[in-house]
This record gives sequence, C-alpha cells and structure tokens, in this order.
Amino acid sequence: FLCVLEGVIPIPAEKSTAPWVVRDRQGKALPLVPRDHWQLLAISGGHPIDLVGQWDRRSILPFGVYADHRYTLLHTQTP
Repeated sequence: FLCVLEGVIPIPAEKSTAPWVVRDRQGKALPLVPRDHWQLLAISGGHPIDLVGQWDRRSILPFGVYADHRYTLLHTQTP
C-alpha cells in the first residue's frame, strides 16, 4: 500500500540484525525494509521529514522524501 508519513525521523538500526525505523513525534516507530538507509538519514539530518513509501504490512520501502521545501526521489532497489 502506498503511504505518506508526516514528521518522521529515520533511526539507524541499533544492532546488525535489527531494522532501521522511522519514529514519529509521539515516539511510535515503524520498521523500514532491511537495508541501509544512509541517504534517507543524510537528507533528514536527523530532523523530521515527510516520507513517501510502500507499506507491505511488515515494513516500509521508502520512495521519496520531502524535506527543506524539496522532494527527493530515493534510490531504491527491490529487496
């Protein structure tokens, strides 16, 4: 399902087996697909962003980010 998340912050995995997550202002988190998301973190600068992606009921595959009044298409590959 296509989804838009407003005001989320990408958080790197704490362990190599844990997924990256996006966390909202209330502290609730959703997992991202298993892979590195350094581009997403770099664009956000650790600040809230708006994220467009695909939710498969387990994790989100990010497609693009709206930050600093600009939309950036992310380089994604199918897992």
